Amino acid sequence: MKEKNNVDCLICERFKQIRENKELNKSEIARKLNVLPSVISDIERYQIEPSKEVIKTLIEKFDINAHWLLTGNGEIYQTQSAQKTNCEVPATPGISADERNAIKLLRENPELFKFNQAYAKHKKKGKDAIESFVDGLQINLSLQNSV
Repeated sequence: MKEKNNVDCLICERFKQIRENKELNKSEIARKLNVLPSVISDIERYQIEPSKEVIKTLIEKFDINAHWLLTGNGEIYQTQSAQKTNCEVPATPGISADERNAIKLLRENPELFKFNQAYAKHKKKGKDAIESFVDGLQINLSLQNSV
């Protein structure tokens, strides 16, 4: 743990906010973070800043948005698209390995998923559909960039 040097420890405030949001007492969160309860008390009283390991564990165990924790900007908790989730697709009759890999890729990349949804709504098929769809995207991009 690093000693506080007369600097506002905003991360300490956010640390306490997380504990209270999760309705945990200091002993409970200490157990989950593998530290002594006195460490939690020291953090919340601005005596010490949380170590990198404590911050990392807090982020992972409680799905905390690291950007919010460090800066105060954004949402407290990770959005579903930002969370680390198991994107594997179990072997299923009628779904090939390539199809499972494609589904996994879409789950891992929310923007690609949105792209695929938009493409699926497109009327044309095959190469013509892709060319027409990309042309439409380029037009939309150029309109957005001109604003």
